[in-house]
Amino acid sequence: MEQAEAANDWDNAIHARMVCGMVAIRAGKAEAARPLLERALLLARHYRLRARERDTLLLLSETCHLLTDWRCAYDFMVAYHHLERTLHDEHVDRQIALLSDQVQIEQLNHESQTQRQQFLALLHDHELVLQSRQAFRLRANQDPLTGLANRAGFQSRGEELLSHPEQVRCAVIFLDLDGFKPVNDTYGHAAGDQVLIHVAERLKAHVRPDDLVARLGGDEFAILLTHLQQPNDALTIATNLLDAVSQPYDLTDTVASGLTVMISASVGVAVAPLSGQTLATLQRQADEAMYAAKRQGRQQIIVDAPSS
Repeated sequence: MEQAEAANDWDNAIHARMVCGMVAIRAGKAEAARPLLERALLLARHYRLRARERDTLLLLSETCHLLTDWRCAYDFMVAYHHLERTLHDEHVDRQIALLSDQVQIEQLNHESQTQRQQFLALLHDHELVLQSRQAFRLRANQDPLTGLANRAGFQSRGEELLSHPEQVRCAVIFLDLDGFKPVNDTYGHAAGDQVLIHVAERLKAHVRPDDLVARLGGDEFAILLTHLQQPNDALTIATNLLDAVSQPYDLTDTVASGLTVMISASVGVAVAPLSGQTLATLQRQADEAMYAAKRQGRQQIIVDAPSS
């Protein structure tokens, strides 16, 4: 690292710090990884190395998660997804601009039938690029396993829903599965994936069409409830979701085929406007309530109740 910095080779200097940070994480020394990665992030931002900045944000989120610094882990993950979308959109825009320039050159310089066919082929390619961009954006906002919105999709769609003035009363529910890790460890990831798919189906079945359900990652889910008639409706729905998730799961088409497993969940609820009026605030309060439920023995529901 020192040699790279002395040579003003900041890309390699940042990369070296990231590698050292990853080694520390894998060695179980997240506290040692954090200052290395924070320094790498500062350098990446200072020298506008945005790809390095993106990768460092992801590592910092993982590090803070291991250190149970949940708020920083969440903030770094949000920044990572925002930068990832920005970089991807810029890359696609450059490709489309390049393709558009090629189309204009062909149109201006060639009139023969052969070149006309080439021109039409370019237009077709241009349409494919647009379609691919749309498909990529859909995939980028969707969890491939469950079909639910992922973290980025929840953030994007949630902010859009809350931007409407009629959304005065809404709620965010965070749900983290209890007892899921033993299923993965005992029966394998295929069985765990099957449980996650069933959980997603049950969550979707117990909310309304206008509500938003997302898998944030691992065994953590989030639900945005809209158009609540009264604040207590959020607790009623959360109770129904916990009851649904706690029902037995029959495993099929896995090494555990024919077996039934039981899991539960810890649930945190934040209701607007009492707990906040922005999606970020409601997410933070619901997340803190969920971890409070875990501390109180799991299979609990905690509703955020800010002091007046």
